[in-house]
Formats: sequence, C-alpha cells, structure tokens
Amino acid sequence: MEKEFWEKAWDERNIGFHMSETNTFLKWAFDNKVIQKNKTALVTLCGKTLDLIYLRDLGFEVYGVELAEKAVLEFFNENSLEYSVKQTENFKIFESKGITIFCGDLFKLLPTHLPEIDFIYDRASNVALPPEMRENYYAKIKELSSDDTEMLLLTGHSLENDSHGPPFSISKDEIEQAYKPYSQEFKLLHEEKKKITSKRLLEQGIKHRVMVAHYLKF
Repeated sequence: MEKEFWEKAWDERNIGFHMSETNTFLKWAFDNKVIQKNKTALVTLCGKTLDLIYLRDLGFEVYGVELAEKAVLEFFNENSLEYSVKQTENFKIFESKGITIFCGDLFKLLPTHLPEIDFIYDRASNVALPPEMRENYYAKIKELSSDDTEMLLLTGHSLENDSHGPPFSISKDEIEQAYKPYSQEFKLLHEEKKKITSKRLLEQGIKHRVMVAHYLKF
C-alpha cells in the first residue's frame, strides 16, 4: 500500500478503520496492568486515533507515524490541540504537548529520530500492509524497539481462504514467526470471532474474522 493509496482513502473518506472512541482493548490492557511502563509510546500508522490522547493522558510522551497528512491535520483540529510543524528530509513533524506525529513513511523512521521507546502499540497496523511489505514492517518494529520494550499487538485472521485487503488476514503463525524468536515474553491475550461489516470483504465471501491480541516484551 503506497502513499497515494492512503491519501486517496482519506480524501474519499474510505476510513472504516478509524474508531471514533478509544480502543476498548487498549483500555483493558492498562486497567489490568498488562502494560507496566508509561514513559514513551510509539503508535504505528496512527491515523487520527483517539488512542494517542488516551496514552498521553496516562502519562506517556506519545509518538505517532502516519503517511496521510490529512489524517494528521484532522487529529489536531478535531481535538482542538495547538501544534507546531517542522520539516525534515523525510518527515513533516507535528508537535503538541505530549504528542508528536511524524507525517511520512514509517520505513524511513530511525531509532535516532526517537527517544528510547517503552511501549509500541499496533492496532491492526500490520493488517493494513500486503504480505510483500510485512517482513520489512516486522523488521522495522524490532529496529525501533529496545531492551524491555513492551508491545500490544491487535491483529486478525479470517476463517475463510482470504487474501483480500486491507485489512489483510494475518495468521497467528505469521505473527509468531515474526516476533516470538526476538521476544523475552510472547503471550496470547485474547481472541474473538467477529462478523465482518466491510461491504467490500463481504462481497469477496469473507464473513468472519478472528480478532487476536498479543502482548510482547522485546
């Protein structure tokens, strides 16, 4: 999925992936003390998610990465947040109190652009990427993590034969192969079968997906 794809999705309002409230499982993870750290958080492919504000209010210094500038502008404007902007070689960086968003290509983000990251939050970012991009995505996540970085990973797979996306179906085997060898801890937290509501996926015969949550510590 290239930049033009996501810019068009935001322009045409094909943003069914956006949630108008904080993710309930993210709340659950903190309410149940699954995540222990609260200093710095990285939210991949963040869009205009309200999860950024939730994490900031927990005490995190929050860093997001998003390709579509329209999503970033809507985030700050809809939440009445003052911000400043600076341009670097690869990113337009939007900074507000407690929240910084790098507008640009995640694959060009380097550890030197960030402080040491305590917590990485992936709410279905990987299911936005086709198979040929995901190996590099997993490598980038590991590159941006540090010793003892915690991660909450929300993903999903179909019960039917499914190569359609985004969102793409990602098997638990793929997730295990991508992260388990590099993790001090790797735990399945939750899985739940849900009906598909996407008209596009329903037209392809995809009726259900199993939503899966993992906890990792690198």
